[in-house]
Amino acid sequence: MKNLLLMLCVAVLSNATHAVEPAVGAGMMVGAPPPADRQVTLANWTTPPYNVWGLQHVEAILPTTTVDRGAGSAMRC
Repeated sequence: MKNLLLMLCVAVLSNATHAVEPAVGAGMMVGAPPPADRQVTLANWTTPPYNVWGLQHVEAILPTTTVDRGAGSAMRC
């Protein structure tokens, strides 16, 4: 039991000393205007790392609209 606790402490402490990597796509579209290498555009919004921001903000890249399903019941195929 002591060995298990010791291994757990070593694992936690060794992970704590490593720098935390920033999230993929972090910092995209920040600033006014954002730096050129951080701008998500129609040309790059589906490629990494731009797609993280682009897929979460599709309405900022492409024209979108809400489509109501109507008053009737939903059709089943």
